[in-house]
Amino acid sequence: MTAGARPGFLNLYQDFKDRVEFVSVYVREAHPGERYPHHTSDEQKMRHARDWAGQDQIPWTTAVDTLEGAAHGAYGPLPNSAYLVDRTGRVAFRALWAGQEGLFRDKMEELLKREAKGEDPVNLGQQENFLIPFIHGAAEFDHAVERGGEKAKEDFRREMGNVVYGMEKLMSKLQPVINPGNNPIE
Repeated sequence: MTAGARPGFLNLYQDFKDRVEFVSVYVREAHPGERYPHHTSDEQKMRHARDWAGQDQIPWTTAVDTLEGAAHGAYGPLPNSAYLVDRTGRVAFRALWAGQEGLFRDKMEELLKREAKGEDPVNLGQQENFLIPFIHGAAEFDHAVERGGEKAKEDFRREMGNVVYGMEKLMSKLQPVINPGNNPIE
């Protein structure tokens, strides 16, 4: 989950925690750098996951993927997908990009209603919207790459180019407006 999805998921957690189990799967370091490099051991990956959950004040369970990324590979290679899993363990809904609180609120309500009626399994489809989560994520750019360190910033700039890097930096200035409930811990 990107930092931009955090405020919405915290709201959802507060509203649904008695009816829905929340789990984040820590898959890989999104922006590795000198502070949080690529994982080379299970122990290191566990430390990074604990740091992430603590820094972002994640109140729900954080599971840690294997070093090879078995869970990530099974669910898809995108770095920011979010899933609703029904009570049978099947994926009921998939959003290719997290960060859409209203969409997840509606899908959670629908899942709970359909399960209460005895529907088993529940299929709610998928959402491929990129724009809204991109805006929320871009507002958290500084926070996300700062964790990794200068190497993470340099790698992002090299891979994405100066224009995208500049746009991300600009969007970060809008964080208080775009994600007003997100006050990440440094």
